Amino acid sequence: TGNASITVGDIDAGSTDACGIATTTIDKSTFTCADVGPNTITLTVTDVNGNVSTCTTVVTVEDNVAPVANCAAPFTIQLDATGNASITVGDIDAGSTDACGIATTTIDKSTFTCADVGPNTITLTVTDVNGNV
Repeated sequence: TGNASITVGDIDAGSTDACGIATTTIDKSTFTCADVGPNTITLTVTDVNGNVSTCTTVVTVEDNVAPVANCAAPFTIQLDATGNASITVGDIDAGSTDACGIATTTIDKSTFTCADVGPNTITLTVTDVNGNV
């Protein structure tokens, strides 16, 4: 889905106050693909008397989920009068997806000659914007 979340408990390593803590908050708890990389998060602790203390930490958001490659059903192409034919990524890609976005889609073979008559296996490679394949 391209989303992640944290709680105060993920950041607070044991804040204390002699009179008691009223609230602990963090300034950011949800993350999307736009947040991939280091994010500075501020923890704010307020005691029962209204005194406030803050600290910061870095939360690194990673996208380690590969895109989903969707290939077209097998199909037949015809060689032209010169014995050549070609296909494009669009002929093979049947709607590949990724939560953070697709950077590139490639196929390993796009041109065919008389030497290629018969079944040919074509590999579609999909790479997302964060380098997952």
